[in-house]
Amino acid sequence: MAATGKKTAKVSEASNGGPSIGPETNAGQEGAGTDEQKELDKEFRDLFFNKGTVIAEKYSPPRLHRNFHYTNAAGLIGVVSGNCLWFSDTKFMNDGSERLWALQVYKQVIEEIKPSLDHEKKRKFVDRMYEHEEAFSESFRAVVFCMSSDGNLLNQWRDYGKDIVPYCIEFDTITLRSDAPAGFGTNLHQLIYDGNVQRRVLKEGLEEILKIASLAWSRSDAELDRLAMWASFEMSDLLRRLKHPAFEAERESRLSTSNYQLRQTARKYRTGPLGVVPYYEYRPETKLPILSVRVGPSPYAAASVAAAEMLLRDHGFDDVPVLESNIPIRR
Repeated sequence: MAATGKKTAKVSEASNGGPSIGPETNAGQEGAGTDEQKELDKEFRDLFFNKGTVIAEKYSPPRLHRNFHYTNAAGLIGVVSGNCLWFSDTKFMNDGSERLWALQVYKQVIEEIKPSLDHEKKRKFVDRMYEHEEAFSESFRAVVFCMSSDGNLLNQWRDYGKDIVPYCIEFDTITLRSDAPAGFGTNLHQLIYDGNVQRRVLKEGLEEILKIASLAWSRSDAELDRLAMWASFEMSDLLRRLKHPAFEAERESRLSTSNYQLRQTARKYRTGPLGVVPYYEYRPETKLPILSVRVGPSPYAAASVAAAEMLLRDHGFDDVPVLESNIPIRR
């Protein structure tokens, strides 16, 4: 591809397993650059800090203290015996539209608002924000542990119960976050599925960012590009909460971090429907805050309940009840 002369937010996989972020320079590493550049970055970062989160929380379903993780027998054994959760890189998750859907909606919203922008710099600014976001979506990726706000969903039992007994683990997610291992800070998101709400979230986010950036239009093109990069970080927090409306029945909630934040954490690998799947271990110092385990619909439910109770007791989860789903499924 021919060079365009534009600077692009560079997010490259580093040898430690995580990306380095910054404008494309000879150094190419976070923190590289002059003291003046570092001061500029701090100024721009502070301008937008937390703006995306505030808007996202306004439109997201309320966060719940209890959330549910559906899995199979191997997953249940791994969680209980290892006192460990596996966080997955969204690039390798089963839903192929995971990252592309949010970008598609974002692009549509940008194209809708551009005609109303009264300055060419504003139009170029939102275009550069989108370009930065495309780069982030590939290399500054969300790493998540998926749950649901409902612990007895027919569609989830079907997904995890194909020819096997499915399980659902109930977690106290407030405690789960507060007991996080070092270097593994997370956010708890309830995903947004409604297409109209998604567009409102992104439009309000862009309007807020443009309002903040309005004092900077006299800056150089290079500085405005850097400003667009930091604005894009805040939009990322909005985008990672959006999922295709077809998945609404999942009622998904997530503990979320990023591959950049986990750049000092060793990646591990497992097998999955997509072949080799990278993941990160979330292993707290204390016992995982498991509140209950539910056995999904199965003709072997009584035996499955008894076995799950033994598994929990043998690994110190003495007070965790094992329940049985009352949803009938023909097998």
